[in-house]
Amino acid sequence: MRLLSTGIKKLDRAIGGGILPNTNVLILNNTYSTGWAIAFEILKNRVQMGDFGVITNTAVPLSSLEIELIPVGVDIKALGKSGNLAVIDIFGSLHGIRYNEDFVHSGNHFSVDTFVPKYSMLFDIFSFSSLAVHGGDVVDTQRAIKQESKTILKPKIHTIH
Repeated sequence: MRLLSTGIKKLDRAIGGGILPNTNVLILNNTYSTGWAIAFEILKNRVQMGDFGVITNTAVPLSSLEIELIPVGVDIKALGKSGNLAVIDIFGSLHGIRYNEDFVHSGNHFSVDTFVPKYSMLFDIFSFSSLAVHGGDVVDTQRAIKQESKTILKPKIHTIH
């Protein structure tokens, strides 16, 4: 079975060699801990290995998230502008905050009642529909998403009602 390295050798050993392709990994941490940094370290490492990164922002304005990620070495703007990262901005969508960056995707008219279906639709566009279109393993699929983001992702994501 092929596993994807997290880029953190000790973590790869602890979880049996890496992450299974086409799976989600949940990292839980306590309030005020820095456990969240592990997820962004993995993101940074996987992007450096050629993958396309997606951050779902649910907690803070994008500017605050950018500041929080500086110590981990994740430059959201640089990765986004280079076509290696997209941000699904749930926080901004819920609070009416919009950004001009092409890599930041927001939904319109989000509410608690419509959050889950709209989030699922955004997530499906990035993952499942791309797998169906491109096939293959995660790395190949994510490279294809990155290469075709202008034609496939942006028209489908920018306006979600």
